[in-house]
Amino acid sequence: MCHQVDAVGGRLGPDLSRIGVARSVESLERRIRGDYGRMVDPTFAPTTLTAASGESMQGVKKNEDLFSIQVIDMGGRIQGFMKDELHSLDVSTESLMPVYSQEVLSDDTLEDLLSYLVTLRGFDAAVE
Repeated sequence: MCHQVDAVGGRLGPDLSRIGVARSVESLERRIRGDYGRMVDPTFAPTTLTAASGESMQGVKKNEDLFSIQVIDMGGRIQGFMKDELHSLDVSTESLMPVYSQEVLSDDTLEDLLSYLVTLRGFDAAVE
């Protein structure tokens, strides 16, 4: 899983708990269909690391400084690496989010998904 709602789900993609406040239906549809371009938010940059041993892993960069990098791997685990122990470090600008064409996600299913996403408005203390 890539996204989470109300602390349930994956951490590879943005938290969707308040997506109904943050994005319009049109914006959500463009992002799901892939019409927004494939550029990624830098806070979710796909990253491929190759260790000096030749072992490689792919994930999403979470933290980086001059000497180290932390990546959430595809299984959702945070892993830290010292940069001087890496053979290569490639940070992509292209999103990991798949493009959901009409063949993959019908218009009716997309409409249902969008109807759900716009209800996600986060926690409201005034309601409790």
